[in-house]
Amino acid sequence: MKVILASAAALAMSTSLVLAQSAAPEGGAARSTPTCQQALPQIENLIGQADNAGLQTDTAKSHLEEARQAKTAGQEQQCLESLVMAQNDVLEKANSQRAPAPTPN
Repeated sequence: MKVILASAAALAMSTSLVLAQSAAPEGGAARSTPTCQQALPQIENLIGQADNAGLQTDTAKSHLEEARQAKTAGQEQQCLESLVMAQNDVLEKANSQRAPAPTPN
């Protein structure tokens, strides 16, 4: 149950960062990219939820630390890229955790 909740939260949060990184649809309004300052606490929360759900988050935490260092150094784009990588790692783990087991032949 906790994994499902973490997956749902991850998918909801993925919209804010992943979609913000993509180009605006043709004829559509441009999406605003969150700042590192705005996105950092969201990804910290996501990783915390994944931890509580029992997912392995070492790689995501490593990316989070890279983001913190980039933020401190004033490297906004690097910070956002590291946060997206952390988020994607959590999403991959959550999706693989809830994937159905293969059936034996």
